Amino acid sequence: GRVQKDERTGVEVDWIARRDQMGRALYEEALDRADPEYDYFIVRPEYLSVMKLEAGREKDDADLLWLLRKLGLVDRALTVDIARRHLGEYAVADLESRMQEADWINARDGVPE
Repeated sequence: GRVQKDERTGVEVDWIARRDQMGRALYEEALDRADPEYDYFIVRPEYLSVMKLEAGREKDDADLLWLLRKLGLVDRALTVDIARRHLGEYAVADLESRMQEADWINARDGVPE
C-alpha cells in the first residue's frame, strides 16, 4: 500500500493495492461494507484483520495482533465468520490462536477486559 494525506480532512490514508486475484472476493466484500461517511473507502477492522491474516507478512502479523488487542475495536465473531468464508478452517484456527495470544498479552500487561 501507500500512504496519502487527504487534503480536506488531513487524515492519512493507507491505500491497499493488490494486483493479483488472491483474496479478490474478500477485498470486494470489504469495500461493499466500508464506512460510507467518507469520499474514500475505510475498511471495517474485522475485514482489515482478515486481510492482515491472509497477507501473513511479519508487519501484517504485528498489525493483526495490535488490532486484536484493542478491546472493543474488532468484533471477533464477525472476524471469524469472514475468515471462515474467505480463507477456510485452517485460517480460522490460526486466527483463534492469535486471538488467544492477544488476550494473553493483555492479561499479562494488566489490560482490563
